[in-house]
Amino acid sequence: MLHIKTKFQFLTGLLFLLTFVSCNLGKNGAAVSNSIFISPQGNDANKGSKDNPFKTLDKAKDVIRKSNGKKNTVYLRAGTYNLSTSFILEKEDSGSKESPVVYKAYENEKVSISGGIQLPLSQIKDIKDPTIIKRLLPHIAQNVVVIDLKELNISQYGEFGPRGFNRPYIAAPNELIINGKALDIARWPNKGEEAIPIGEILFKGSIPRNGDYTNKGAVFKWNTSRPKRWLNAQDVYITGLFNYGYAGDAIKLKEINQEDETFTTLQPHLYGFENKHPWNNWVALNVLEEIDVPGEYFIDKKNEKVYFYPPKEQPLSTIQLSVIEQPLVQLINASHIILDGITFECSRGMGVYIEGGNSCLITNSVFKNLGLVAINIGMGVEPDTKMQHEFTGKPISGAIGSLYSHLYKNPTFNRNAGTNHGITNCEILNMGAGGIILGGGNRITLEPGNNYVKNCQIYNFNRLDKTYKSGINIDGVGNKIQNCIIRDAPGTAIYLHGNDHIIEYNEVHHVMMDGDDQGAYYLGRDPSEFNNIVRYNYFHHIGISPTAHSTFCLYYDDGSCGNQAYGNVFYKAGNHSTIIIGGGKYNKIFNNVFIDCNRGIQTGDRLKHWSKALLDKGGLFEERLNLVKYNQGIYAKKYPELANYWEDSPADPSNAIYNNVFVHTKELINKRFEKTSFSNNWETDADPGFVDMKNQQFGFKKDAKVFDTIPDFKNIPFEKMGLYHKL
Repeated sequence: MLHIKTKFQFLTGLLFLLTFVSCNLGKNGAAVSNSIFISPQGNDANKGSKDNPFKTLDKAKDVIRKSNGKKNTVYLRAGTYNLSTSFILEKEDSGSKESPVVYKAYENEKVSISGGIQLPLSQIKDIKDPTIIKRLLPHIAQNVVVIDLKELNISQYGEFGPRGFNRPYIAAPNELIINGKALDIARWPNKGEEAIPIGEILFKGSIPRNGDYTNKGAVFKWNTSRPKRWLNAQDVYITGLFNYGYAGDAIKLKEINQEDETFTTLQPHLYGFENKHPWNNWVALNVLEEIDVPGEYFIDKKNEKVYFYPPKEQPLSTIQLSVIEQPLVQLINASHIILDGITFECSRGMGVYIEGGNSCLITNSVFKNLGLVAINIGMGVEPDTKMQHEFTGKPISGAIGSLYSHLYKNPTFNRNAGTNHGITNCEILNMGAGGIILGGGNRITLEPGNNYVKNCQIYNFNRLDKTYKSGINIDGVGNKIQNCIIRDAPGTAIYLHGNDHIIEYNEVHHVMMDGDDQGAYYLGRDPSEFNNIVRYNYFHHIGISPTAHSTFCLYYDDGSCGNQAYGNVFYKAGNHSTIIIGGGKYNKIFNNVFIDCNRGIQTGDRLKHWSKALLDKGGLFEERLNLVKYNQGIYAKKYPELANYWEDSPADPSNAIYNNVFVHTKELINKRFEKTSFSNNWETDADPGFVDMKNQQFGFKKDAKVFDTIPDFKNIPFEKMGLYHKL
């Protein structure tokens, strides 16, 4: 029998234990996180409770650091958290696998992290300055309004460019965002109108691609009379495809010569200016005189005023101006941190930057109206000032810079992207220069990054930069893009470097809508980038625009080797060919379905002809293969075909194309090579057994004819392609 005092102590202790368990366990015994609350209406002198919240993210971070991990969920109450600099989480701010640190919108309240400032609606004024009115079109002037920005103490106004192919990623200019949508910088011709063909070229400019770094701009005729109105225009840019159709650019004008009717550009174009192709044209940007349709704006930086033609959507509820150019949030060597249910918006830079660490997750969030990308996982590289096609720079944090020029010269560059980071259930829209940059993994050891993007919708991601700023740029080793929708872009959806990546169950459509010689999915010019798999994806309506010239869906460029595409459905995908294999080896294209395509597959032997220099002794391919020690160690073990590359006639295409179905496709393949097998492919104009061909349900019935015609054909999980649940 227990002593009475001992029994009392036992019961008291038991009651305390039960109370602790009850308070710290949720349904089904799940642990409940200790919580901190913040609110835009809070105060950092408060207790951080639900009824007495802090005001700032930094205060919540400091409390978590001091609590030794006991407080590990920060609930953000409804409202906008305006940042003037990055919110940075480091190793000291990490959680653990069992107890991650979570920054979460409270009960699905609308929470925004913004890099801009709110402009009072009361500051919108009619234009009184007669010199400004005179510069505008007479029938438009009465519709344009102005806001004086002097009182807002903006320390720096951003430049539009130069920006484009092979140039460093740069922050956007300050953008005006009304009712949650970024306006268009004033331009001519307007969106939807034909660009102006480049007129007579008096000087092509210096050509950096040929090693001319004298930085001399081009001189060419306007080929139109419209610039006669731009007598007082300053800081004007032209954008377009100034030479090749895959190299968009935006360059500042040094002079608008009214007498000679010529433009002189301040910077050169990488390849020099040309006017021999139908896409060699220009559009003028940042021209006050061309505010002529609803939704256009112009910032007079000298006088600190913003002029705009209000969008059609009325009434005006909110007006924001993007200001900061640093990432809104940075995770530096941090692990087990979750960002959940947050909108990241209104910034001149990117949304979230991740470097190092492991197992951080961004989920259920929205990224919109940002000047660069939504998310970058991995370090960038300092900007190149010479516009070199091959460049070696210093790795930098919190920026992208000249990453891709550096990767071209240093394809094994380890970006310290960390491992097992994820982006799930996010919506990404209205980005300035691409959606996501997904790095991770080590190309020397083939250790995977295991970073991933799942169930995200990414669209309208090229407002400012248009070529190779893709929905997702992926690099490194062993990362994954799964169940995403990528749509509505002038250029590529997925741009790939590296090995062992998996692209699966995605839906990609209405991309490659402008330009020439590009693909919705692109990789190439490095035979060591083996074993990238594209499977079970639905690609449709690729390159179906009057301004899309020779476009493709899957582009295996310049000797790409050892990759696979299977189980995909291609419908109206690419206006030239659906898949192009540009002289590579060991690629496998099988068990795919092509519907209403112009040409299914294009192959070539360019390494015997105009690209043969890639195979020269001491040339690019030898350099890249030697960098990874292609014929020894892990590469030889994992990719035995690659180990024999130089002994296996590298200029001869040797690929396998089999068990594919071509429905209503005009041409199956353009050319066949001795070492490329083309077997068991079925060409038909009849329904091969789709669930519902009329309504574009391209899964197969159980008794589909395809299974009899190609006995080895595997059913395609069409119903699993795209988002697995709606956002």
